[in-house]
Amino acid sequence: MRSGGSTVTRENGKRNLTIRIDNRDPDLTSYLKEAQAQIANKVHYDPDRCVSSGAASSRTKSAPNPMGQTLNVASGVGFIALFGVAVQNGIVMVANLNRIRKAGFDLHEAVMKGATERLRPVLMTATVATLGMLPAALHTGVGSDVQRGIATVVGGGLAVATVLTLFVLPSMYHVIEHWAEARHGRTVWHPTT
Repeated sequence: MRSGGSTVTRENGKRNLTIRIDNRDPDLTSYLKEAQAQIANKVHYDPDRCVSSGAASSRTKSAPNPMGQTLNVASGVGFIALFGVAVQNGIVMVANLNRIRKAGFDLHEAVMKGATERLRPVLMTATVATLGMLPAALHTGVGSDVQRGIATVVGGGLAVATVLTLFVLPSMYHVIEHWAEARHGRTVWHPTT
């Protein structure tokens, strides 16, 4: 008689062994890499059948994901926050362009003036949020896997969203308004009296 597993689990007709580890180290990714290296050196197994799962194991290394971050709930929350700020900045930009057009400026002048007026508010919003998230993005202590996901998405995403808001959005506004004027054969906005 000797102690053994209390149950034998199977998956796809083959025995399945689950090893659960409660890690106390702050960096789960490094711990998992070290554990996988130790297993590879000391245990003979089929590497195609060994699967790691959990908070630290699903990091991907690819061209679209250069930072090696995990797409998880925390990253999803970051995307929601990023989406809110980006949409808010876009609405502020378009509302300002519309206001200037209604004041009687021609299209090109309105886009240049409106985009210039919104430059500082958009940059301030992005800079404050990015700098606020920087410590969380660089932190490697306990709990950093969650906060790093949110901070990386918000900080990195705001850099891209700011460029889109300041340069791409006014350009698109110009193209769409120009197309609308050509289609209707008149100026869309009339000067207010």
